[in-house]
Amino acid sequence: ELGISRQGVRDALKKAENIISEIEEKLELADKFYQINNQIDNIKKKLESILPLEDEKKSELVQKVIDDISDIRI
Repeated sequence: ELGISRQGVRDALKKAENIISEIEEKLELADKFYQINNQIDNIKKKLESILPLEDEKKSELVQKVIDDISDIRI
């Protein structure tokens, strides 16, 4: 035995969970993660739409994709 009760373990786990939740709120990591995933999905759709187009339109869309990639910030 380590000399700690079940209640002591539970209290320590709850305290750690609360600390992690507070850090997550401050850093907004989950929101940033979902935002980045949405931006990546949008870029993927634009890239897929480029394939069947003529050269002039491809250039315009490629520039839009470059701009979108530039907007992704962690």
